[in-house]
Amino acid sequence: MDKSIFHIEMRGSDVYPRTTPLKELIDFLTNLEVTLLETAKAEDVDIQEGIVSLVEIQEGSNRLGLAVSPLFLPAIAQITRTVATQEFSNIPERAHRSLYGIYEQAKKRNWEIHFIADKAQNIEVAIISNEQPIPNPVSPYVKGTSTIFGRCIRVGGSEPKVDVRLPNRSRLLHVEVTEEMARRLARNLYDNVAMTGEATWERDTWFIVNFRATSVVNIQSGTPLQAFKELGEMVGEKWKGIDVERFVEEMRSGESE
Repeated sequence: MDKSIFHIEMRGSDVYPRTTPLKELIDFLTNLEVTLLETAKAEDVDIQEGIVSLVEIQEGSNRLGLAVSPLFLPAIAQITRTVATQEFSNIPERAHRSLYGIYEQAKKRNWEIHFIADKAQNIEVAIISNEQPIPNPVSPYVKGTSTIFGRCIRVGGSEPKVDVRLPNRSRLLHVEVTEEMARRLARNLYDNVAMTGEATWERDTWFIVNFRATSVVNIQSGTPLQAFKELGEMVGEKWKGIDVERFVEEMRSGESE
């Protein structure tokens, strides 16, 4: 399938693609490709090949010629319309994040990024610059209070921390703790422990990426069943209606997979 060409200009004082550091150009093109990919995916485009190819840099010009499959032209039109109207709810959050990455780079380098209009392809004039910024999208992370349970693998470090192996997760979770909590947890090394605190999750996957403990649950037994019963007594009504024995069996089943 023949490719379609669209153009972007990088404007600013002495800004030319041929003199732009390679890493800067790669970062820009990567963010552009992710923006296009995520927008196209939301429109159910069948993605079977490379998204964007840099095919043209005119001598002495600040204009880039970029080739895409014609299937991606509606996504490019959607992106330029979004930038022109500042209606960012029209594109996926990940596309918005990558557009913001382009803006952050342009702001740092004092660039203006101009999408060149092409009526035949429904591409509108769209500008990313200090005067026409891309707003910061919703954070990719969610924070809240939670309780974690797992096996205490490591305690210590120059900054107090604990490494915990959670059920259904191969990678250890690094937990921020106080010195007092670290000393207490050191006595439970290789035992099951539970902590309450502030958690950070990835918004898209709900994968926990950070945990700052505020308290250690008083677990007298190293068995998961006893631990969760004691945890249930501590949180009270929030544990009501949960079959602890069934929950632990499901957790163990997940660990063995």
